[in-house]
Amino acid sequence: MTNKKNKKLALEDFWDEFDTRKVLDAVDGLDNVRGVLGDDEDGRPPEVRQDLLKLHKMAMSMRETQSSDPEEMEQLLNLATDIEMTVSECIEDLTRITDVVSRLLDLEDLG
Repeated sequence: MTNKKNKKLALEDFWDEFDTRKVLDAVDGLDNVRGVLGDDEDGRPPEVRQDLLKLHKMAMSMRETQSSDPEEMEQLLNLATDIEMTVSECIEDLTRITDVVSRLLDLEDLG
């Protein structure tokens, strides 16, 4: 078989296996990230930004006072957990976007 026929078969296999719905899922993922990281309708910064600033303020206060107050510690840890969960969800969405785009970039080797 010629190289041209091999490429054609490889391209056909690629498209037979590629699920274009994953591109639309990537759009949904991006919308999720925009909802978390984008400014709101009134132009205010995202909530996660405010939460990070609050976390900084709490950590600075606890550091300055060398606080071991269990209530303060619990508040700080709860906020840090919430932020970590929010950011992790964004990372998962962005990873899915990267995966589908990278898969399409495999076409470069088949063209």
